[in-house]
Amino acid sequence: SKISCYQKIPIFASIPIITNMSIQFMIPHYIVINQNNVITALTIMVLFLLVLLVFGIYKTVKLKAEHKKLTKKSVKKKEVYQDFTEGHLY
Repeated sequence: SKISCYQKIPIFASIPIITNMSIQFMIPHYIVINQNNVITALTIMVLFLLVLLVFGIYKTVKLKAEHKKLTKKSVKKKEVYQDFTEGHLY
């Protein structure tokens, strides 16, 4: 039988087989995710979100105090109705 360079290659032969050993050489060691990296990233995210939460609570308390102060200023005495038509001729 004559071997041709145009022979059909089976589909499964084109799928690369990655073993545990080859993964270690493909990925640089600084990209490998271990438990310490995950814990550090989660700690940073939690601290950032806590800072945002505290900042939001601080702004809310400050705005409530300002609102209370402004509502006290805007409270007016009940004005007695004065008839302004007495001086006019209709």
